[in-house]
Amino acid sequence: SNTYEWCSSGTPPQIEALQDVPLEAIPEWVEAHTQGKEIHIPDVSNMASKELKKILEPQGIRSILTLPLMNDMKCIGFIGFDRCHIKEAFVEEDIKLLKLFAVLLVNVHKRQEEQYKLELAKHVYENAREGIIITNDKNQIIDTNDAFTTISGYTKDEIVKQNPNVLQSGIHPDDFYKKMWADINNNGYW
Repeated sequence: SNTYEWCSSGTPPQIEALQDVPLEAIPEWVEAHTQGKEIHIPDVSNMASKELKKILEPQGIRSILTLPLMNDMKCIGFIGFDRCHIKEAFVEEDIKLLKLFAVLLVNVHKRQEEQYKLELAKHVYENAREGIIITNDKNQIIDTNDAFTTISGYTKDEIVKQNPNVLQSGIHPDDFYKKMWADINNNGYW
């Protein structure tokens, strides 16, 4: 499906005409993009594929360039550049710039995915009913979620920079540890 479309002045939008184009109608595009290859058709009227011609010509497309959007050697989509007013091949310099644009789009997509995963992890961490501690490579606690402080009875100030063994350190009275471990065991946190 066509997700976004930008048109120059005087070029009618075609986004509605390009929805739900079956992949079976464009197998050569699917194959090329799966392999990370561009498709450059300087003159749509001279195309060998009649199926593809039937899709492009009614929209007034005379020349087309499509570039795969590659993420870790996998095609996640493509971006297409059409010329509707003139029949003209894309020059190599323009193709290089448009390829760079495609790479930038993928990088933005990756960052958005990473940001979403970080936000999801943060949400889970902050809202989990289970107590969670985060340690560094020196085996020091660097953070806890609120559930941990509720379950353990320790405040963040008491626990941060401590070794996780502090949970049985004897700093608190024995009743404190009995209650903490009972809470952890009874609430399914262990």
